[in-house]
Amino acid sequence: MKWKASLSPAQALHSWSLPSANSTTNTISPCNWTGISCNSLGSVTEIQLPSAGLQGKLDDLSFPSFPTLIHLDLSNNTIIGTIPVHLDPLYKLTFLNLSSNELTSGSIPLEIGNLMNLTELDLSTNHLDGSIPSTLGNLTKLTLLYLSENQISGSIPPQAGNLFNLEELDLSFNHLDGSIPSTLGNLTKLTLLQLFENQISGSIPPEIGNLVNLMDLDMSINPLTGSIPFTLGNLTKLTRLSLFYCQLSGSLSKEMTNMTNLSQLYLGDNNFSGYLPQLCPGGSLEKSSLEKFTLPNNHFIGEIPRSFRNCTSLTRVLLNGNRLTTNVSEAFGVYPHLTYMDVSDNMLFGELSPNWGECRNLTKLQFSRNMITGRIPPEIGQLTQLGMLGLSSNHLIGEIPKEFGRLTSFFNLSLNDNQRLLVRNRHRNIVKVYGLCSHAQFSFLVYKYIERGSLASILSNDEGAAQLDWTARLKVIKGVAHALSYMHHDCTLPIVHRDLSSNNVLLNSELEASVSDFGTVWLLIPDSSNWTTLEGTCGYIAPELAYTMRVTEKCDVYSFGVVALEVMMGSHLGELISSLSSSCGQDPLLKDMLDQRLSNPIAGVAQEVLFVLSMALACIWPDPDSRPTMRHVAQELFIGGPSFSLQPFHALMLRQLMDLKA
Repeated sequence: MKWKASLSPAQALHSWSLPSANSTTNTISPCNWTGISCNSLGSVTEIQLPSAGLQGKLDDLSFPSFPTLIHLDLSNNTIIGTIPVHLDPLYKLTFLNLSSNELTSGSIPLEIGNLMNLTELDLSTNHLDGSIPSTLGNLTKLTLLYLSENQISGSIPPQAGNLFNLEELDLSFNHLDGSIPSTLGNLTKLTLLQLFENQISGSIPPEIGNLVNLMDLDMSINPLTGSIPFTLGNLTKLTRLSLFYCQLSGSLSKEMTNMTNLSQLYLGDNNFSGYLPQLCPGGSLEKSSLEKFTLPNNHFIGEIPRSFRNCTSLTRVLLNGNRLTTNVSEAFGVYPHLTYMDVSDNMLFGELSPNWGECRNLTKLQFSRNMITGRIPPEIGQLTQLGMLGLSSNHLIGEIPKEFGRLTSFFNLSLNDNQRLLVRNRHRNIVKVYGLCSHAQFSFLVYKYIERGSLASILSNDEGAAQLDWTARLKVIKGVAHALSYMHHDCTLPIVHRDLSSNNVLLNSELEASVSDFGTVWLLIPDSSNWTTLEGTCGYIAPELAYTMRVTEKCDVYSFGVVALEVMMGSHLGELISSLSSSCGQDPLLKDMLDQRLSNPIAGVAQEVLFVLSMALACIWPDPDSRPTMRHVAQELFIGGPSFSLQPFHALMLRQLMDLKA
C-alpha cells in the first residue's frame, strides 16, 4: 500500500485497498487484488501488472514482504528511477520483467546476481547505463536474458559464458564495445543471439560455431573485422544470419552450404570478396528454404551459382554493388514469391529472359548499370504489381513494349524518372532544374546557378556566418520548410528528398534558400512498401532508415530538424542530436549552443528563435510517428509561434524547449 501511495493514481490498482473502518474483519489479504496471486498459505507468489498504467518508482515496494515471490512482471509501464539494490529477499524469484519502462539514472545492480533461481530476466527498452555486471554469470538457471534498447556500455563480461541454460540472449541497441568473448561458445542451448547496433569490434570468435542450436544470429551494425569463421557452418539449424553494415572481409567458406535451413541471409555493406555462397538446392526437385538473400555493396566476383535458378522460395534478393559477371539469360529461374530483385551495378551481360514475366509478385526489378543487351521482353508487361523497373545504363535496343501499358502500379522506369518530375515542378525554394542529361555511362541534372553556394560553406566561414544574422537564418529555415512541404503535400505524388543536408541547401544573393541535389529523390506510392537502399548523408539520415529501409516523409522531417539546428548552432551537432532524444542525455545551456559568432537574439527575434528551435527538436524525435509533418512545420513557421513565458534567455536549458508543444 505504501508503494501504491507513491505512484500516480492508476485504475489497475483500484482494488488495492485496506478494510474500511466499518469492516467486520481487520485481516488484510492482497490475494484478491488485481495482479496478485497467492499460494495455499496466502503468501504472495506473483505480481503481474504489465501495461497497467503505473507511474512512479520502485523505491517504496517492500521486497522483504514477499519472500515467496516467484513472478514479478511490471513491463510496459512508466516506472522511473533505478532498479533497487536490495533484491536479496526475492531469492525464490524465477521471472523478472521490467521491460518497456523509463528506468534510468543507474546501472544494473550487482546484487541482481543473487537471484539464483531466475530463469527469465527482461530489462529491455529502458534507459539503463553502466556496464553489464559480471555477477549475472551467477544466474545459471537463466533461459532468457533481454537487455536490449538501453544505453549499456563496456564489454560483454566473459562470465556470460556461465549461463549454460540460456536459450535467448538479446543485447542489441546499446553502446557495448570491446570484443565478443569466446566464452559465449559455451551457451550451446542458445537459439537466439542478438548483438546488433553496438560498437563491438574485433573478429567473430570461432567458438560461436559451437552454438549448434542457434536459429537466429544478428551481429549487424558493429565495427567487426576479419572473416566469417568457417565454424559457422556447424550452425545447421540457423534460419537467419544477419551481419550487414560491419567491416567484415574475406571470402565465404564452403561450409556455409551446410546451413540448409537458412531462410534469411543479410551480409550487405561489408568488404566480402570471392564467390557467392552455394545456398540453393542442387536439383530442381529439392526444396529451398532461402527467402531473403541480401549481399549488396561488397566485392563478390564471378557467376551467380547455377543452382540459384532452383531457389523458388526467394522473396527478396539484393546483389547490387558487386562485381558479378553472369549471363542473365541463364542465371535466373521463375520465382513465384519474389517481390524485390536488385542486381544493379555489376558486370552482368546477355539478354533479359522472358521468364521474368512469370514472377507475378515482383514490385521492383533493378538491372541498371550493367552490360545487358537485346530488347526488353514484352512479358514483363504481365507483372501487374511492378512499381519500378530499372534498366538504365545498359546496351538495350528497341522500343518500350506496348504491354507496359497494362502496368497500373508502374511509376518508375529507370532510376531517372523521379528526377524528371523535378523538371516539371516549380517552387521558389526549390532550385530550378533545367533538364536531365543521360548517357550510357552516366547521367546528370542541370540546375540553375545559385550565387552564394551551399549553406554548409557559408556556415563554415566566419565572414559568411556573420552576414547570416538571426533574421536571415530564420528566413532560411522557413524556406527549406516550405520546399519540403511542397514536395510532400502539393505534388501529384509525394516526393521524398532522402538526402537533405546543409550541403544541399543553396543561398542566392538575397540569402533566400533553395533545396537542391535531387539525385536520390523517391516517389511515395500509396499502398506500396516503399523499401529502398540506404541513401543520404551521415548525420542527417533518420535513424529508422538504417533498420527498416522504408522511405516515408518523416525521413525528410528528421533531416530538416538536423539542418534547422545546424543553422541556429552554426555547425552540425554530431552525437548531441541522439543525446537530445534521450531523457538522460546532455542538457546544455541554450546560449552556449547558439552560434557564438552572433550576439544573442533579443526581443521578438528571440521569441521566434525559441519557437524555431522547439520545432526543430520536435522533428528529430527517434519515433517517426511523433514528428510533425512538413506541412504543419511550414504553416506554424509562417504563422509565427506563441510567446514563451520562460526564465531569462541566458538561463534557458536546451532540453526545456523539447517540452514545448510545437
